[in-house]
Amino acid sequence: MQRTKLGFCLFLGLLGLIALSTAIAAEFKHTKADQVKYEHGECTLPSSPALWLGIIAAIALVAAQLSANAMGGCVCCCTENVHKISSRNRSIAILCLFVSWLTFGFALFLLVAGAGMNESQPYKRQWMDKECYVVKTGIFAAAGALSLFTVMLSMVFYLAITTNKVEDERVENANGGPHEHIAAVDVDGTKELPSK
Repeated sequence: MQRTKLGFCLFLGLLGLIALSTAIAAEFKHTKADQVKYEHGECTLPSSPALWLGIIAAIALVAAQLSANAMGGCVCCCTENVHKISSRNRSIAILCLFVSWLTFGFALFLLVAGAGMNESQPYKRQWMDKECYVVKTGIFAAAGALSLFTVMLSMVFYLAITTNKVEDERVENANGGPHEHIAAVDVDGTKELPSK
């Protein structure tokens, strides 16, 4: 079970790093304002590698978010396994799930909009109002940071929702919790004595 959790967290981390690295690469490769060309009052804009970099980042982000939600399952009270999750873990999971969907929405919007603006805008086929639009500096970097933060929240959600009460009690006992017992051996055999 622990190996499964570790492997899945590594998978999420990899997707997060892909989203971050491609978004940062898009930040350096996106079309700049000085690349806009005007002809007879109409503008043209070349395509940029940031188009595909932004799309790859968005795909990695979506894959991470959906995977974490699928593996974590439902945290609502109607879940049949809800009694196996401690109330503290459930609260953490719900908070991380809610915030991760907010940051996911912002990051995905920035990535998709930024990627779209780096598509070629030919003569007389501009985005709107006969103007060529370019992505402002820092948009892709912000999207990358939000993507990584979203993946980290999804990781915490997954770990909180998949750690049940039995595992919590085992850790508590190993750390000297209230149920700790010390085994003492005497001549008659083994006796279990409660700790002080």
